[in-house]
Amino acid sequence: MAPAPTRADAMGSVCVESGDTLAVDGRRSYRACRGGTPVVLYGIAAPALEQTCSVDGVAWACGREAASTLLRMTLKRIVTCVGDSHDRHGRLIAVCRAGGMELNATMVRMGLAVSAGTRYAREEGAARAARAGMWMGAFERPTGWSAPD
Repeated sequence: MAPAPTRADAMGSVCVESGDTLAVDGRRSYRACRGGTPVVLYGIAAPALEQTCSVDGVAWACGREAASTLLRMTLKRIVTCVGDSHDRHGRLIAVCRAGGMELNATMVRMGLAVSAGTRYAREEGAARAARAGMWMGAFERPTGWSAPD
């Protein structure tokens, strides 16, 4: 009989790195998360901290807003992340929940992340239709954005 596939799960308080990356049981030190289990939210891409978006030609810090929103959703809550793979940086790729809310879907539905694949395409469509978050104006998809030199 073959062994059951292993799951790499994490649960605890979190340190938020960005709108789609956190560290379960990590601690903030010198503007970065240290220790804990690094986790990237499965199926979504949030803007980088330095990324800006625009509304009517006026720039706003959508990357910082995404990270701040994820922080508010997880603050003083136990976060449960379930995943079974890791990215090339060794981070757990997972679906995370806090207070009964799925963080991955909520970030996309709020327009503070986009779907990176098909799993959250419906949430992205709803955010676009509601002109929520980044969909209020113009932005470069986070997967194609790179910091200016």
